Amino acid sequence: MAQVSKSPSDPFLLLARLDEKRHGESATAEPQEASAVAEIHAELDKGDAGRSLNSLSRRRWSMSLALFMGLILTSLGALKQAPTTLIITGAALSVGLSAFFASGFMPRAGRVSSSPLRRTCLILATIGTLIGLALAARGFSNLSEHLVTRLSMSCFLHVLLTGSIAAGISAFIWRRSDPFTPRLTGALLGAFGGLLGVLSVGLTCPSSEGWHLLFGHGLSVCVLAALGALFGRRILSP
Repeated sequence: MAQVSKSPSDPFLLLARLDEKRHGESATAEPQEASAVAEIHAELDKGDAGRSLNSLSRRRWSMSLALFMGLILTSLGALKQAPTTLIITGAALSVGLSAFFASGFMPRAGRVSSSPLRRTCLILATIGTLIGLALAARGFSNLSEHLVTRLSMSCFLHVLLTGSIAAGISAFIWRRSDPFTPRLTGALLGAFGGLLGVLSVGLTCPSSEGWHLLFGHGLSVCVLAALGALFGRRILSP
C-alpha cells in the first residue's frame, strides 16, 4: 500500500479534516484517517490520476465552448456591428480564461491550489476591471446625471445576462469539483463570466463617460462574483 503523506498540505488529509469539521466530529480518529488517505493514494498509484487529468481537460474545453457560446448568444448587436472583433477576441478570451482557471486554480495531481493567488486574481478581475474602465473613461460628468440612466441600466443588465449565462454553465461544468474553497471558485467563475459581458457591451455601447462605465459596465462583474460566492458551495462542493 502507498505510503501516506504526513505533510500538513496533503490535500487528502485536508479534505478528511474538513469533513470532520463540517460534521462536528473530533479529530482523534487518526488511524481511520490515515487508512482512508492510504487507500486514496493507492488508487492514484493504480493510474486513476490519469483519468482525473483527462476529466480536467474535458471540463476546460467545455468551459471554453460555454463561455464563447454564451457570449455570442447575448451579443447579437455586437455580432452585426463588429463580427470579426467579437469572434476573435471572444474566442481568445474564452479559451484563455478557461485554461487559466483550470491550470492554475483547481486542486489536482496531489496538490491544493493557492487560495492567496486566487484571491489576488479575484481582486484583479473585479477591482482591476473598475480601475481599467475608470482609466479608459474620457471624463467624469455629474454623478446624478449618469449613474442611473436608461443607458446605464441597459448596459448593466446586458453584462449581468451575459455573465450569468457564462458563469452558470461553467459552474455546472465544474460542479462538485472543489471540496476546499467552493465559494472562492464560484466567485472566480462569476467574475470571469462578467469579463465576457464587459467585452460584449463594450463593442456596442456609445458612451465613454466614467460613471456610466463604472456602473453600467463594471459593477456587474462585482455582482456576479458575489453571486458566484453565494451559490458556489451548493454547486461546486462535493
